[in-house]
Formats: sequence, structure tokens, C-alpha cells
Amino acid sequence: MAVDQSEKSFYCENYLNVQITYMQVVGMYPIDYAKYLPRRLFFLSEILNRMYFGFWQLICIHIAVVQIASVYVNWGKSLDDISQYLNTSLIYVFTYYIILYFQGRCRTHAKLINYLNENFKSRSAPGITYVTLEPAYKAANKFTHIWLVCCTFGTLHWAFAPILTGTRVLPLNAWYPFDALASPQYEIIYICQFLGQILVGIGYGIVGGMLMSKITLLNGQYDMLFCQFKELREHSYDSSRESHRGFKETARKNRQNQR
Repeated sequence: MAVDQSEKSFYCENYLNVQITYMQVVGMYPIDYAKYLPRRLFFLSEILNRMYFGFWQLICIHIAVVQIASVYVNWGKSLDDISQYLNTSLIYVFTYYIILYFQGRCRTHAKLINYLNENFKSRSAPGITYVTLEPAYKAANKFTHIWLVCCTFGTLHWAFAPILTGTRVLPLNAWYPFDALASPQYEIIYICQFLGQILVGIGYGIVGGMLMSKITLLNGQYDMLFCQFKELREHSYDSSRESHRGFKETARKNRQNQR
């Protein structure tokens, strides 16, 4: 069976590069700064990553703390008055747990990703049927893009609301021990909450995106395994037919010799 050259040349160094890029944006996976630095400054890569991790932790914990403080300040009022603070505080507490988990287990996660890249086959052997991992790779990336864009847009509409309405309010209403609507506090808090909404969208979305991407790539491996079994079956059928044909030819010649 002829093999398409575009499929034959398919190769990907990292099957989860798109997912990792999203994680690096919000400090959930380390960035390899060493490849941009001279050898004597390689140690700066670890320092820069820790600083970047700490920046996103600060963004998240700041919003979680002020939301919890808002619940405390408004405690005793109606449930409608504190429900938004309760919901937001729970969201950011779990977001903080997610980024801490991925930051703390980044080396283990990197080992898993390296294992996938080293052991996953990019294509099956040419034969009766022939498939590559390219469709699964594209499907995983497409799902990740669409899913994370939807998740991030769903959280960012809160951040764009004050701009669209032209009102001077914060995206996330919260109690602060100072006048949060005065400059420059308002602008600083607004940027922090804007980044926090991005973190929530990508943080929650990438958990499902990474899981579905790994499942999709694994399904591609099973598809190639099925094709290999199918090729093996066809090869065994061909060998059996050839053996049967040879046996009949030998039997015919023996009968002719006996006559």
C-alpha cells in the first residue's frame, strides 16, 4: 500500500507542547531559561522560575484572602450578600491548590511527559493499513485550544464588565482595608484581578485539557496497535494460503510420479 509522504514525515518532539505552553503562561510548569543563557548563568533558570511561580501564587492567594475576609466582614448578613464571596473564595482556594500541586510535582510530571515522548510511536509500520499519531495530536491540540479559550473567556467576562459598562468598579467585589477605588490602588487591584481570572480559566481548564490530550494520544497508540495486529493477521493469512498452495502442488506432483 502506498504511503503518503506527509504522513511518513510526521514527527513531533513533544506531543504535549501546546498544553505545556498554557501551563507555563500561568506558572504551572517551569520554563527552560537555560537555553537562552550562557552556561555560567544556568543557575538563573531555577531562580527565575521560582520568582515566576511566586508571582502567580501571590496573585491567587491575594484574591483568596480578600474574598475570605469579605465573608468574615459580611458574616451575619443574608446568604445572598455573602454567597458571591463564598463562591469566589472557594474557587481561588482550589485554584491555589491546583497551581501548588503542579508546581510541586513539576519534576514528576516532566518525567511522565518525557516517557510519553520517548515511548509513543509516531507511526505504524507500512502495510495493508497505515496510520500515524498526527490526527490524534491535532485533535488533542484543537480540543485544548477550544476548551481553554472557552474557559478563559468565561472568567474574563467579569474583568471586561467594568470597561464595557464604563463604571469604576472592580471585576470581583471584595473588602479591602483601604479605598480600593482610588488611584493607583484601583489600577493595581484591577490588573491583579484580571490576571487572577486568567489563572482561574487556564488553571481549571488545563486539568481537563491535559487529561483529555493524554487520553487522545493513548487512543492513537491503540489505533496503531490495532493496525499492527491487522497487518499481522493478513500476513499470517497470506502465509497460510501460500503454504496450502505449496502443499497442494506437492501432492499433485506426488500423484503424477506414482502414475
